[in-house]
Amino acid sequence: MGRISRDTYKRLFLLYIIGCFPRGVMGEKRLHKTVYFTSKELEQRPFDFIRWKHGQYSFDMIPYLTQLCSMGYIKASPLLVRTPENVGCKYELLEGFQVERYKRIIKSIEPARVHRVEQFIRNIALRYNDEQLTVYAHQDPLYLEKELGEIMLSENLPDEIPVPLGRKECEDLEISLNPEFVQGLALINYAITSTDIDWKRVKSVDKFL
Repeated sequence: MGRISRDTYKRLFLLYIIGCFPRGVMGEKRLHKTVYFTSKELEQRPFDFIRWKHGQYSFDMIPYLTQLCSMGYIKASPLLVRTPENVGCKYELLEGFQVERYKRIIKSIEPARVHRVEQFIRNIALRYNDEQLTVYAHQDPLYLEKELGEIMLSENLPDEIPVPLGRKECEDLEISLNPEFVQGLALINYAITSTDIDWKRVKSVDKFL
């Protein structure tokens, strides 16, 4: 049994949720509502949510979503048809082969509850249009009892989360979902591919070392 950091779990959870949408998540409103309602079903909740102008919203989630987009895990495409309540992008995973892995890890963390997450996605998030989803969200008891800007759901993750992975697998997962590491690799790749390098000299230095 290994452990992953809370930041890695937050990124992993977003990848898992978006990966449950075969054609991607249509709009920010749908993504926020889906993460909110699925988080309510879990003991370990990854993000804070407040009552905002169009319902449940997480300012806490935005940086992680932005990081995953910049890291190349999530593709954000502008919506072709927009409504005042559903502006923004369509979010979909770029690495489809990783979806099942993300699902297995999340399911292993809360095996007794994760079926409720996928039930909500299957029965509500994938079926309801924007108007139906808004009506559903506005009927939420927590939404009705809170004022604008008040916290509806609080993040409660520990600093480390146990997962059924070996130490090496956990380290690999931490590295692969670390935006600073991925950005560093991108800069190295850019430097190598855009710069003339005297590889003979590099080999001689390597031998010297």
